[in-house]
Amino acid sequence: MIMVGAVDREEYLPPKKAAELLGVHPLTLYRWAKRGKIKYIKTPGGRFRYPLSEIMRILGEREKADKKYRAVIYVRATPSEEKDISRKIERLKRYAKEKGFIIHDKVIDITSGLCSERPGLKKVLELAKNGEISTIIVEEKSDISPICYWVFEELFQVLGVKVKEVSKGKKEKEKLYHELLDFIIEVLQKGVM
Repeated sequence: MIMVGAVDREEYLPPKKAAELLGVHPLTLYRWAKRGKIKYIKTPGGRFRYPLSEIMRILGEREKADKKYRAVIYVRATPSEEKDISRKIERLKRYAKEKGFIIHDKVIDITSGLCSERPGLKKVLELAKNGEISTIIVEEKSDISPICYWVFEELFQVLGVKVKEVSKGKKEKEKLYHELLDFIIEVLQKGVM
């Protein structure tokens, strides 16, 4: 506790206003003060006042914690899979909720080929570069890139972003891509020689 004494440039808020800014009940704020979680002063009349700097500190800590759990849902689908998108998004939203993530955005790419333009993935990369997300939630890692996923995984890791795969049981698709890649390499080698 700090007693009011010297004139101070700090702005002090009454409990109701401070609690409103923090999104808590004034009684919660009082308990935090008594436990030493927030600094306060007492007026000569015995009323509590909370420094605005303390409110901002707590909001900043909360923002950092929120950022740690801020995620984007990313779905890639072919035109023939378009009807399943809402079901995929619901499954990914349930996963996010179970794991305590805050959904920052839902991004969808409808692609017709392995190397087609993907504005949604560009948006996810921007969110990662700007530090707006900590996690990308996908049904399968191959949704980010069916070939050479590991490149994107390394890139996101450098940006401090994790990729969470919800459906890990679909390795058959990944196996097919590797077989396709091996086939292409084999054909190219025969054509060159």
